[in-house]
Amino acid sequence: MHKETGVSHGIAKLRFSAFIIHAGAARTVHQTVFISSYP
Repeated sequence: MHKETGVSHGIAKLRFSAFIIHAGAARTVHQTVFISSYP
């Protein structure tokens, strides 16, 4: 039971870090497009 809790905690941690990476990547792409749209 303790092992299962650790696994679900690890999955939650992984999803959280993936969310942060995705948000950071989206922000970088948005900034790049925003800057490059200007002459």
